[in-house]
Amino acid sequence: LKDEENKILSSKNILSNDIYDKKQKGSLLSFVHYSNTPYPVRIQAGTLSENSVKIDESFKKLYNNLDEKIKKKLKFFPNENFSKFQALKVKKIIDQKKIAEENSLNSYLPKSKLVICSYPQSALLESMLSGPTILICDYTEWEPIKEFTTIYSKMKKAKIFFDDPIKAANHINRNWNEIEMWWDSKKITRLKEDFLKANNFPINKGKFEKLKKWIDFFNSEKNLKRV
Repeated sequence: LKDEENKILSSKNILSNDIYDKKQKGSLLSFVHYSNTPYPVRIQAGTLSENSVKIDESFKKLYNNLDEKIKKKLKFFPNENFSKFQALKVKKIIDQKKIAEENSLNSYLPKSKLVICSYPQSALLESMLSGPTILICDYTEWEPIKEFTTIYSKMKKAKIFFDDPIKAANHINRNWNEIEMWWDSKKITRLKEDFLKANNFPINKGKFEKLKKWIDFFNSEKNLKRV
């Protein structure tokens, strides 16, 4: 996208338009669940049906290895494809009260101390822009495209990305009390910015204000009823 003064690239994802205004002062450990429909609906990297989604196994390992005081802060966020089949599995791990309404993550981002994403899509970018965020996913199911291989490797070494939920739980337990200090360290900040730039998302708030007009437009278009 281009205006008279600056050239900016459009984001690969349509994100909410208020993410730069969210402040990380919350206390929740927010877990963003990936779920899918019973049958393949699109060509994508990642699992294609709910029968192949193993996130409940990964989530169970994560939850069981968290400190008890941190478990009390956990909130589970399903998306619109969260089926009864998947809900039953999750309810065997956590209490129903810990499960939020579908698609309610954005309203909870300001209340979150740390967000855990279980898939590398737009929820990950929104969460990273709002505050401390880590990714836990199976790279054999979410294999990054070639241009992302290097940055994924760096993010994993920096303990922002994980493929082992137990290691992620250990990292959370060690850093929970000072998670903002870890997130705002020079090393993590540099990697975070590199990852967002790789996704064609502007770090500068001024540039983002220009992009907001397009985000608003795309969001309004996707909500229109087609005849």
